[in-house]
Amino acid sequence: MFWLEVDPEIAKPGWVPLIILVVMFVAVFFLYRSMRKQFSRIDADLPYEDELDRDGRRKEPVGSPKSPDVG
Repeated sequence: MFWLEVDPEIAKPGWVPLIILVVMFVAVFFLYRSMRKQFSRIDADLPYEDELDRDGRRKEPVGSPKSPDVG
């Protein structure tokens, strides 16, 4: 297949692909830093799955009444 054969004198690795690769690594680094900052702002005080009922609401503790006893 002649179209896959490349003359090594014509096709040489250049600086442009290296620069593109470095720019991509820098962009991924800054995206990762931003993502870490956003994750640190999330309030992680969420109930565990075993504390939720089928509707996604928090279950009442075992010993507590659902409504206070009135007189």
